[in-house]
Amino acid sequence: MAERLVWFLLVDQEGVAYKGTTASSVSIPSNYVIDQFRDAVKAKYADSHLKGIASYNLLVYADKTAFDANTADVPTNLRSSRSLKGKNEDVGLGLDKDHALVVVVPEGAVRDITAATTQLTAEQVEMSMNKVLEERDRKRSEYSISTCPRSKETLVKQQLGLEYSAVSVNEVVDDSIHGYQWSALTEKHPDQRKAYMKYFEEHLRDALISRRKQKDFLKDVAGERDLLDCDDRSRLPFKVKGTADMMIIDELANRMDDVFAGLRFVIEV
Repeated sequence: MAERLVWFLLVDQEGVAYKGTTASSVSIPSNYVIDQFRDAVKAKYADSHLKGIASYNLLVYADKTAFDANTADVPTNLRSSRSLKGKNEDVGLGLDKDHALVVVVPEGAVRDITAATTQLTAEQVEMSMNKVLEERDRKRSEYSISTCPRSKETLVKQQLGLEYSAVSVNEVVDDSIHGYQWSALTEKHPDQRKAYMKYFEEHLRDALISRRKQKDFLKDVAGERDLLDCDDRSRLPFKVKGTADMMIIDELANRMDDVFAGLRFVIEV
């Protein structure tokens, strides 16, 4: 595989040249991805500027503009699996000094375990990694589906390649069923929940039963808090938290005790 030079700037998290470095380059195969590029940068400075710094802690940005646009809610650093190629080889990432990649060494970057002066036990390594992951999870932004701002909603659309599709429904207005009368108890109080569950069961009976056989079921899922959460770090810039109080599921889902085996409808009170 042919190799090419990939230019980069090594900076701290403020964008200042890291320990006085200037634009530099590494010669790597043209089909390498960002993760492999980081390893090459680490190898170049392993005995000097990046001694004791793990390569996976380095953040890579396409250029200075992308670095300046980075925020906690909308990170712009390149994914580990991103190819260094552009649409064609002429516009590949890090093509020259004027289009150098920006490699950031975060403050307090985790030290490379292989560079430790004392040998760590497997338990100590696991504890250290768990601490890093817990801190990362704590800082990760989180938005609820029901209260997510339109700007974040648009961002999720773009990240997943989704489009809005309006569904036109001609629905007959029927006010023969009176609304549920809330009591003075809180929404989550057991007696309140029992009352509105009974209300739904009574008024959905005809929809759940067909020809004297129950085809769909009303399931209380309010206690399953993470059921609709989505935390795909490779595709989403923040955690999406789903909320639901009840679900209508089919006979198969009810029999398997798995709502996603036959989910019909989600209800949030």
